[in-house]
Amino acid sequence: MLQDHLAGLASVAPSASSTSGQDLGNAHHELGLTHRAVYDLHNLQPSLHAAVASFRAALAHRDLARLPTKSEETRNQLANALNALGSDQGSADLLREAAAMSRSLLTDDIRGRNASMWRSNQVNLATSLASWARPLDTADAAPLLEEAIAALRLALSVSDESRRTDTMHNLGRALELLGSRRDNREMLEESVAIYERLLADYPASDPAIRHMRAKRNYAQALLELGHLEEGTDNLIRAISQLEAVVAFFKRDEFPEEWRNAYLGIGRCYMEMAHRADGANEESAALWTGAIDALTIALEVTTRAERVFWIDITERLSRSLCQRIEATGDERDFPLAIAHARAGLEIVDPVRETWSATSLQNTLGMALRKVGAKTGDIGMLREAVAAQRAAVACEPAGSSQISGLLQNLALALSILGSHEPGGESLAEAAEMFRQSLATRVEGSANRKLTAVLMDYGSTVRHLWDHSQNVADLDESMDAYARAASLCQPMTSSWGTAQHGRGVALRIKGQVTEDADLLQQAVDAFDQAIECRFALGEADNLANSRNSLGYALMVLGGMRDDGPTLQRAVDTLRDAVAGDSQSYAVRFNLANGLTLLADHVPGLVHLQEASAVLIGMLRTLPPHENGRRAGCQELLDEVTQRILGRQFSMGLS
Repeated sequence: MLQDHLAGLASVAPSASSTSGQDLGNAHHELGLTHRAVYDLHNLQPSLHAAVASFRAALAHRDLARLPTKSEETRNQLANALNALGSDQGSADLLREAAAMSRSLLTDDIRGRNASMWRSNQVNLATSLASWARPLDTADAAPLLEEAIAALRLALSVSDESRRTDTMHNLGRALELLGSRRDNREMLEESVAIYERLLADYPASDPAIRHMRAKRNYAQALLELGHLEEGTDNLIRAISQLEAVVAFFKRDEFPEEWRNAYLGIGRCYMEMAHRADGANEESAALWTGAIDALTIALEVTTRAERVFWIDITERLSRSLCQRIEATGDERDFPLAIAHARAGLEIVDPVRETWSATSLQNTLGMALRKVGAKTGDIGMLREAVAAQRAAVACEPAGSSQISGLLQNLALALSILGSHEPGGESLAEAAEMFRQSLATRVEGSANRKLTAVLMDYGSTVRHLWDHSQNVADLDESMDAYARAASLCQPMTSSWGTAQHGRGVALRIKGQVTEDADLLQQAVDAFDQAIECRFALGEADNLANSRNSLGYALMVLGGMRDDGPTLQRAVDTLRDAVAGDSQSYAVRFNLANGLTLLADHVPGLVHLQEASAVLIGMLRTLPPHENGRRAGCQELLDEVTQRILGRQFSMGLS
């Protein structure tokens, strides 16, 4: 019937030039209403474009002075259509025009003559403002959402019971949007209460579609409230509501509802995964739940729906990176990078700062991790560029700037470690300093500990190129502060003790300070005790190697046989835990050679020779530097064996 009506109106419109302008305006208006009805039924974007064009044409023939009522009616419908089109396309210009048109209809005169239209335009204004605010950062979005909430409360002041439910629905949504931006529990609780009341009061005759849409927005309010809470009860309730929505709506008939519901489910799983916090099966399963839901949401989203496209690609990319952290399976990295790039292709970094920042940050993290694994300098430089862009997008004074500077510093640090001259390490150190200086009071110790340890590692590597002892002092201080923030005998505490020991050992060796070397030994002892208790086999072998080397340097400096013996015993334990490590085996051979000066006989020199010969047999031919080092030490050991045999009178 609608198609027949469209055909009839289309036949009238071309011949309307022979009729009065009023008739032509009426025809365009009716054509716009019909196009809008087709859009509402079938979600056809061309019909919505046609509705906007028809209402504009009608307005041109409905003079405000001669036909105020009809002009107001068309402006009302045009504002409504612009609002829908602007929301679908994420167009701030269309939404701004819709809001301006709605405001023009909020006069005292119209309120007195047509309270229903006045109320309707308060709702239209609020809807436009809420959609306009969606992609903006909080500072720009908050005034729009405040105006939307005020408009809806005014709309509720006009008695119109037939529309009260819709207005309450919109008020709940606006409160949820602003409450989530400001982490305002009171607003979110009011939003939840509104939806609970609506769901309880819906009459049996009310269309099921409206009921399910209320469930969807109720779930959204529960999700945002759950974000502020430590538990997961409200998140689980939100998932239950959204699963009911998905079960009701058919994907092909209601793709927007399908998308919105699965986007909400994905967000709930993301929140729950953050609570699991770590590399474990529970965390991996929750991130997988988020990825599965977001993937379904993206399947029914087009790039024309830019706000949703950007939001979903950003969350999907971030969730893939987080699942990699939980599982250690790096096969998701290419997909994470692809989704971040897809979002960045259409995001506006000026108007959509939050989305642009998050996408650049996620892209930078993914590129950094792949580049670190492959040693691809080009990819690491691209990671640094993405992290710089993320910092540049974030408004000055933002609470997020510290974390963004930390990620930039980490990307620069890894790039510097792969550069022959370590050119990026000095800037990395400075970015870590800025990150620490801008960290918000009350930040979680766990996050601050991670920054301090990355900073300590960076300035330690910077010393390799600068040879500035002050860099070692910074490294020691950073690790010591990190250790003070950790619970003793935890993995992070063991890592901090190990890092501090490395910086102490290097400075003690460079300055020939036996006291610093002894402090390094003490730090490594603590790290070993912790890692042994936690069963961290790889880390334990690394700490034993570092302790053995520190003891070897200290024993050589003091010319102390017992210290060298302990060094050799420790290095033997390290080799047992990591028999393929070049550094561990070479250090053992070196320690045995030094210990031989304090112990008569050939046993230690012969053991050193056997270790070195074994290394030469297993080192690849292209490892020229390592092979040369082994051969040089083997030649020295062989000469000492021959000399000792001669002095002992042996052939």
